[in-house]
Amino acid sequence: MIALFISCNAVNTPEKSWTSEAALASTAALDGGETLAEAGYEQRRYAAPPFAEADTDGSGSLSPAELSALIRLQDPLTFDRSQPMGALSPEVWSRPFSEPALQRTLWELLAFLRAEVAAAAPSAALPDDATLAAAAATEDLYAAPVQAVLRTLKEGHEANGLTFPEGLLEAP
Repeated sequence: MIALFISCNAVNTPEKSWTSEAALASTAALDGGETLAEAGYEQRRYAAPPFAEADTDGSGSLSPAELSALIRLQDPLTFDRSQPMGALSPEVWSRPFSEPALQRTLWELLAFLRAEVAAAAPSAALPDDATLAAAAATEDLYAAPVQAVLRTLKEGHEANGLTFPEGLLEAP
């Protein structure tokens, strides 16, 4: 919902500063008018209330005032349907990671590349966590286990039209 408003500030010019009214007006302009129709709202609402709840005046479209009210109702900690993260204690914050930095970096790289393929092809056969952990434990990008995982992930990227980062694979 918030992205809906942030991404639509086309009415602003360099001479004018950003205002919530300008953002709301440009959001309404997505549907070509001064209000936001139900179809346009439902396409963009994500976790915001359904149109019937948002249209408080029953007009069949959302006015800038109704959109503004929706923004004020959003909780920045939970608007994306996530559980809010609790505060970290100084002890937890200062505790070092249990694995060496290079191992953690390799794990995160492999896990990210795997997540990209999984998002594009949920049924793809991908390396499991144990395989990623064993590869990352080598702490060497060019170790055979890491390269094997990277080759598998590159195939998944290419098969699904994704871009695989250059320079990660050793020349054959």
